[in-house]
Amino acid sequence: DVSHTLKDGDKIAFASTTLDVRQVSVGVCPSGLTSRQKAELSGQCERAGISFYQQWDTGVTHLAMSSLYLTPKLLMALAQGCHIVSSQWIADCAARKEARDPLPEETAHGCQTPASAIGSQPLTQEVALVRSERRTLFEGKLL
Repeated sequence: DVSHTLKDGDKIAFASTTLDVRQVSVGVCPSGLTSRQKAELSGQCERAGISFYQQWDTGVTHLAMSSLYLTPKLLMALAQGCHIVSSQWIADCAARKEARDPLPEETAHGCQTPASAIGSQPLTQEVALVRSERRTLFEGKLL
């Protein structure tokens, strides 16, 4: 049994299938958090090696919210297929022993659902699920 640390660009062969290893950067943007929560989140991101974006950017892969509220950043995250997580997900990333340890599962770190978010229809956890078809909703349109 031989152990090998994979690097970006490596190839893994399984029978007749070859997979390319690709390093993916993680970027977090906060929405609906207080200044204190944002500062704490920024520090956790730094410890975890995660890029922190105060404003929306193409490098954002995760939107951090404490509760699911309709915000412009939430709409961008949904349209771009980003994960919507609580700040606990970032804290769990920062608590990993080594950078090569797997990231925590996003679906286990969902945001709270407020009692009433929009009129009579509050947002549910289903809204936060990543759906690849959302990435084409605004294809070819200026946002």
